[in-house]
Amino acid sequence: MYSHLGFVGLVLVAVVTVSCSDSIPETTSAPATHEQIEGIWYLDAFELDGVEEDVEVGVNTSVQPWVEVSTLLTGSLGCNDFGSNEESYSLSDGVLVPGEVFQTLSYCLENDLDEGALMRAETAFTNVLLEPDGIQVRTEGSQMMWAAAGTKLIFTKVDAPPPAPTTAPSTSHGRLDCTPGVVATVKSDDTGQDPEQLVREADSTVVRVEIEPPSWWWGYDEEDQVTAAVAKDDVTPPTWTIYTCDAG
Repeated sequence: MYSHLGFVGLVLVAVVTVSCSDSIPETTSAPATHEQIEGIWYLDAFELDGVEEDVEVGVNTSVQPWVEVSTLLTGSLGCNDFGSNEESYSLSDGVLVPGEVFQTLSYCLENDLDEGALMRAETAFTNVLLEPDGIQVRTEGSQMMWAAAGTKLIFTKVDAPPPAPTTAPSTSHGRLDCTPGVVATVKSDDTGQDPEQLVREADSTVVRVEIEPPSWWWGYDEEDQVTAAVAKDDVTPPTWTIYTCDAG
């Protein structure tokens, strides 16, 4: 799992969001031009598995999803950050081809009472963003619609990205429960290390390591409790995130 990359220029600007309660529009105006889609956009609504939903932080997303369109595509999917390669995307006749997209690989676990619910907005966003045949893009006023892979996304244009979330230190992360302590994380460059060895070195109580493909290694102690974990981050250059417990 990878911690958020952070945001820059984080000044919250009041915006009027769009509700999808009356149904996501089937069509908008003519195919969008690059000038029309430049800027910062909040994801306000999406359609996933035939179900239309308003974006609600804490219900179907961890943080507000957004995208900035400039010479690159950057933003947040709702849990993970993403970005395109330098000038790797194109827009022609209203079809946006993002090109090579890099994203972090965190799974929103904390406070997700309905397992997987906090990933719904991200799943819809990812389905569209990674569609190899491109994304149909339409704009109408301050709204933009992306459609691909049987999924629709509705955005509203804003002046700035959302502020970085401020939360209390987490007491658990996935299988790692540090209560009453807190989770501590350390980054390490990937120089070809053995991830199992990284877990054992992270906490001396680890007696066995369980692999959770594709990117997790969990370390268990003699009482079969997870005391450390390692995740391989989907970034370039590659890194590891090491999770342990701290007394807080």
